[in-house]
Amino acid sequence: MVEKSEGNPPPIPWLRFADLLAKGGLSDEHIEMLMDAVATVTGQLNAPWRVFPRGIPPVTDGLTGEVILDAAGLQALTSALAGVDAAILGVEYFPYGIINPEAFVVSIDFA
Repeated sequence: MVEKSEGNPPPIPWLRFADLLAKGGLSDEHIEMLMDAVATVTGQLNAPWRVFPRGIPPVTDGLTGEVILDAAGLQALTSALAGVDAAILGVEYFPYGIINPEAFVVSIDFA
């Protein structure tokens, strides 16, 4: 669930994403599902995420999240994605390191 405390609205970036997705024609239920999925995945990993709308405004039809993880973080991400109910269009990762990758850049498309 998006970080909401009783009586307090969600953080401003989440509101902007919700507004962009609503203008893109997504239903309120779909937007809530996307926000829950992104919050669930980003909340389970202790790494800085970049989340931004997917598509060209005014037609934004999803969210994309990017993060840099080590091997243990990549394994944790795999288990975190298993519990997500939203439609995941794709998960891409690129290893950093020639012989033994030390880090991975991961991109996840939610729709």
